[in-house]
Amino acid sequence: MIGGILIDITAGSLPIMTFYFMTLGFPIALIIDEKTEIPTYSVTLREQKRAARGLSALEDMIDDAKENTEKEIQEVKNAYQAYDMLGRFDPYDITALKQLHGVMTYLTVQESGNFRSGNEGVFKGNRCIFMAPPPHLVPDQMDELFRWMREF
Repeated sequence: MIGGILIDITAGSLPIMTFYFMTLGFPIALIIDEKTEIPTYSVTLREQKRAARGLSALEDMIDDAKENTEKEIQEVKNAYQAYDMLGRFDPYDITALKQLHGVMTYLTVQESGNFRSGNEGVFKGNRCIFMAPPPHLVPDQMDELFRWMREF
């Protein structure tokens, strides 16, 4: 139970809460389907970054590992703070959800605590298996979702 709403991850299709968090850009689908892969960089982009920084492949890998470790540590710290908030916020209030999202993603994503402004998708290899709604639709869809949740 998260925030008073049960998330059924055993269902054959993605539950409503997957859409709920994906709309914010929070990749809950990774938890639901552990085989899902989200590519982080294309080889070309990685090579461009390495060349721009003047790093060898090994130096680049070490640099990435340090950055990923720091980000993972921050994500764990954020999760502990968010868990402390559970039960003390209204799960039917969009402002409270954005505040919780801000805590969960503090120092790890640019749009922490805000609705996303860019396109999001979930990829398996090079194939898009889920495309989130365009960002300009997110506020209205979130309002509609929260209205629906309050009715039940």
